[in-house]
Amino acid sequence: MTISDKLKKIRTIKNLTQEQLAEELNIAFATVNRWEQGLTIPHGANKDKIEQYCKINGIMFDEGDNKNHISHMKIITASQLKNWFSESQNLARGLFPELVERLIKESCNKINKILFPSGDNVNVDGFDGELLAKSDNCQFIPDGHSFWELGATTITATKKINSDFRNRTKNTSQQEQKNTSFVLITPKTLTRKNKQQKKKELIKESHWKDIYIVDGIDLEEWLSSCFMTSVWLDEQFSNKKLNLNSLQIAKLQIQNETTPSMSLNLFTIAREQEIKNLYSLINTKQTIRIAGSSFFETYRFIISALSQNLEIANRVVICNDFATFTEIDNKLQNIIIVANFVFPHNVNLNSQNVHIIVLGKDINDLKYEILLTSRPQQALYDILKNDMKLESSKLQSIQHRANNNVMLIVRELASQNFLCSNEWLKDPNIIDLIPITILGQINLKDDTEKNILSRFLPQNESVDSYVSNLKQHWENKDNSPLFVYNDQIKVILREEVWFACNNFISNKANEIFNVINEIFKNSNPKYNLPVEKQNFSSLYSLSWKFSAKTIEGLLDSLILLTIYNGKQDDVDIFVKKLLDDITSKEQMLTISQFLPLIAEAAPNIFGQFVFDCLKQQDSVLDHLFLSRTNNNILFEGHEYCELLWALEKLTYIDDTKFIACNCLFLLSERGYEYNISNNPKDSLITTLHWVKKNALSYKEKETVVNDIVSKNKEKAYYLPLELIKKDMISYSSTTLKWRNAILINNTPTYKEIFDSAKTFLQNILSSEDKPDVKIIKQMIDIQPKINFTSFDVVKNYILQNYVKENQDKLELYEYLQKKLYFMLKYQRNLATKDLLDEFNVLIKHLKPKDQLKASLIYFKDFSYSGCPNKSVIDTNHENEEKKALEFRQNLMKKLLKKYPARIVIDNIINVVTNNLYCGSMFYNIVSGINNVENIIVECGINAHKYELLSGFFNQLNPQIVDRYFDEMDYDTVKNIANFCYDNIYIPQRFLTDDELTKIVFSKRRFFNTENTQEKNLIKKYNPIGYICWIYKNKQNINQSNINEICDILISIDVNDFKFNNHIEYYEIQEILRTIDNEYYNEKVVQVCFKYLKFFEFNEIPNSIKTYFFYNPKEYIELITCQKFDASLVYHFDSFMTLPKGFYLEEQVLQNFIKTFMDFRNDDDNLINMVQSSLGQILARSFGNGETDFLSEKFMKIIENNSTKAFDIGVANGYFNSRGVRTIGDGSDEMKKYEQLIEQAKKYQIKYPESSKILKSIANDYYRNAIMDKETRLKIDGLL
Repeated sequence: MTISDKLKKIRTIKNLTQEQLAEELNIAFATVNRWEQGLTIPHGANKDKIEQYCKINGIMFDEGDNKNHISHMKIITASQLKNWFSESQNLARGLFPELVERLIKESCNKINKILFPSGDNVNVDGFDGELLAKSDNCQFIPDGHSFWELGATTITATKKINSDFRNRTKNTSQQEQKNTSFVLITPKTLTRKNKQQKKKELIKESHWKDIYIVDGIDLEEWLSSCFMTSVWLDEQFSNKKLNLNSLQIAKLQIQNETTPSMSLNLFTIAREQEIKNLYSLINTKQTIRIAGSSFFETYRFIISALSQNLEIANRVVICNDFATFTEIDNKLQNIIIVANFVFPHNVNLNSQNVHIIVLGKDINDLKYEILLTSRPQQALYDILKNDMKLESSKLQSIQHRANNNVMLIVRELASQNFLCSNEWLKDPNIIDLIPITILGQINLKDDTEKNILSRFLPQNESVDSYVSNLKQHWENKDNSPLFVYNDQIKVILREEVWFACNNFISNKANEIFNVINEIFKNSNPKYNLPVEKQNFSSLYSLSWKFSAKTIEGLLDSLILLTIYNGKQDDVDIFVKKLLDDITSKEQMLTISQFLPLIAEAAPNIFGQFVFDCLKQQDSVLDHLFLSRTNNNILFEGHEYCELLWALEKLTYIDDTKFIACNCLFLLSERGYEYNISNNPKDSLITTLHWVKKNALSYKEKETVVNDIVSKNKEKAYYLPLELIKKDMISYSSTTLKWRNAILINNTPTYKEIFDSAKTFLQNILSSEDKPDVKIIKQMIDIQPKINFTSFDVVKNYILQNYVKENQDKLELYEYLQKKLYFMLKYQRNLATKDLLDEFNVLIKHLKPKDQLKASLIYFKDFSYSGCPNKSVIDTNHENEEKKALEFRQNLMKKLLKKYPARIVIDNIINVVTNNLYCGSMFYNIVSGINNVENIIVECGINAHKYELLSGFFNQLNPQIVDRYFDEMDYDTVKNIANFCYDNIYIPQRFLTDDELTKIVFSKRRFFNTENTQEKNLIKKYNPIGYICWIYKNKQNINQSNINEICDILISIDVNDFKFNNHIEYYEIQEILRTIDNEYYNEKVVQVCFKYLKFFEFNEIPNSIKTYFFYNPKEYIELITCQKFDASLVYHFDSFMTLPKGFYLEEQVLQNFIKTFMDFRNDDDNLINMVQSSLGQILARSFGNGETDFLSEKFMKIIENNSTKAFDIGVANGYFNSRGVRTIGDGSDEMKKYEQLIEQAKKYQIKYPESSKILKSIANDYYRNAIMDKETRLKIDGLL
């Protein structure tokens, strides 16, 4: 490479301009510019700077024909060599010459002659080896001509060296010796002193140009720098085939995949951050999973990225199968292993190594450390043009056929080496994979899936025959594209298989269309149910026969047909008809789940379909939203989200990004919003936010927003304001599944954002549809987000348009006053002098000329921060409240001097918040001012501010309050009485009127423990309040009043409790627990039954357990009599256990069991249910034994009462009592299974029936182990 090429490569890797590189190197920009133009080359110190910079940043260059070299990866040690050559002398003697020849070839670039007879030719006369080569600085190879003698024996090495040397020297002329070096090699380890001494002796005895003695230690070091030779030698002696490569060989293989030679920059360009992350993770993580659009591209990125860092590259090994991976991982330490195969899950790895796992997007693995997203097409084609020197005509052809799909680009340039690179790709039976590849995966237990698979098989071939042949041929093949687990088969390298077979798949397109069409002809029967029952359709035997995975697989095939088979036009025609044929709500809901894939298959068709639908008043799409109630949203589907995700997908495609935005806006206009899930407005804001990467550039997003606002006026004013206001957007995992998404990463500068915001506001303010005051307030709200750069635009608009005295002007004045107060109090960093001046100009302009109107803002809210005047601001909360009170008192006096008292009070009463606190504060403000109390009461009554008056009265002298009440009519008294909470003063005459007494005390809770009359009235009219007092004084619950408390609880209607009041709910719950834990009688049982829903969902009160323990017939009646609610029966059947200490009452326990077992009925099912229930109760009650799963006492009971139903109950009760568990890989469940089987064997003679139950429980654990393993595989994307 020229210095110009090297500098360009440095800048590409580090993403630097020439000026930035010059600054990094501390060299003048002009100098770097001349080097890169080829006008001069660096010398001396400047050359050293470049070399040092590359070394620090791990940058290396291809210098012609580099050999495969990994420094110091020690696979074979000197001691291993010694052992091998001692134990297998015949094998070693035949391999030794080949070993040396391989070492030389791997170390030297320029070899003119090499001759090392091996195997059967090892005994030929003459030297063991001859070499004519340039040593390339290898310390074990002489420059020029050399003769070699090899001593395979380790026992008589010194004697052999002497003998060989003298014999060969004797038969070589002095002249030839002077021009030739002599190399002696032995696997035996010699001391350094002996080796040096021996060399001196041999030099004295001869005329050789130079003499080399290479012993076992030298061979160990030489092998450590010759990776492939080390691998070969290890295979010879261990009889284990190691399927691996060095990084250099992997790199060369990739380069040789195309003609012209592939540039590795194609895989790393525009991925600087991902490379940086990879280097960082190598130093911090043991396992690094990297996912990309395909396994193919991910692997090539890894190799290309690792090749750029010399320090890392020297530690890399590529393993091509799992057996090799395991062998190398156990054998070596401090290396980086790249797994070039589909990696199994839940594997224990050597913590001393770094493991890089290759993932493809089609594996759907959610766990990865690095995700390779799509890159700008231009970046890829710059590499093809500049690095690979492709002609423009070829570039255009590739661009048309491959877009920015790297796999397709490689196929367009494929060399013969690439076409023969992967063993399974060369398999002539590869076309047998086509049927299963079209589906993606199959569950062989599902007859519907098998029938669909049969549609793609050759005539007269059965599914069973096809699957059998498929497994036999492909299941155990190295790096197989299939994953087989029990009855499930998945194509895990689906895109690669499609890529290889695309020419054969094209003729299956029509059948794919036909099958999809037939599936969607009929709607999913669950949509015939009410919305709240649809997610439980299986309970109503209304499950759809088609699995979602099958349909997704077929729709995936539609997308792959467009990418690899050029079938976009055909797919468009099919999808258009498919969508046009949707006429009913049920059809729309059925297909909704798959809209994202349909959108990806035919983006233009889908975008136009949605747009056309939204232009109609009512369309089939509206069914997705109107079918939701928003009441039981946790138990309803969210089909409408699929439409939003489909539209979001379109924003990653250049042709459809604009229509997708318009569709999202049209949807947002319909006003669909939900409590806990996505909605159209959020999707639109996420799509257009500058943080979001998609196919829209920042300028395009700005254009879209302005276009939407100009066309829709006030309906769209919210959009730019929301975009400016949001610092961040909700995370969206939506992306294209198969197509390469376009992600434009042009993050705007702050200036660009501020300028855009200013343009947005100017456009709104200059519109014919003038924004209302609410919009103006929002414009001021967002100013801190944009550093107040658009404040002048809003200010000028206000000055010009808010001139007349009206409510809008007053509202804006009060808003700005509060805004200024808030900024001075909480955002002092923003409150610059210039900004404060601007605010004051506006406030002065908007301030009402009437002082009373301008002052009302200070009397609206008396809470903390409710007095928005800068004079009261204080960092101390109490001080600020004092200042605010003093400010209001002084202002009130000024107003009363200027205006009649009735006008002042009436205006304040009309705006003040109607609550007790404001009433109390109002009293404090007017305290000491004469002749206003009567006016306040009169104005309060006229304005119906009864709660305010209640708080006001509470501050007055009781005699004065009594006088006011005497002057009121009965209805007014009742209205104020409604707000006489807790400690609020009550005129005594209230207690003589039953209606007023009830009104007052139905709201009060008991605080005055000495007032017996108040206590009794609260107990009578507000028993819940009284019970809450009991909670706060739980020590008052005792044996003498437990029955009274129970009577009160029994008298309360449970529905009167406010379940949204967490405190009240908690208080009742704690009282019930106290009663249940400490007392037992029939009233306690009655209370616990009545308040059962106040206990935890899986909790049964101990008093109820005790009651049923002594009265088993009543429990049997509960579970067998249909008069009880089914949910109550289910609750007891699921969670009933015996009370604490039940085993101490042997006679009661025996009676309990006997009552259940003696139950008789004409219906055998009821008898079985009762016996099964007994088994469950006992299993849950006894639990595990101290050493065994079942205690011996329980096993004796089992033996005495065993029936089929009872035994099933015991097994179910034990197994289901485990509660919530974490799903693992199945190993924990399998361990329990083995333990249970062991206990079953232990007791099969002494307790045979119990042994059977243990086996039954064990089988449940076994089934769980299998299900857990399958679930884990599904989570990992393999099923």
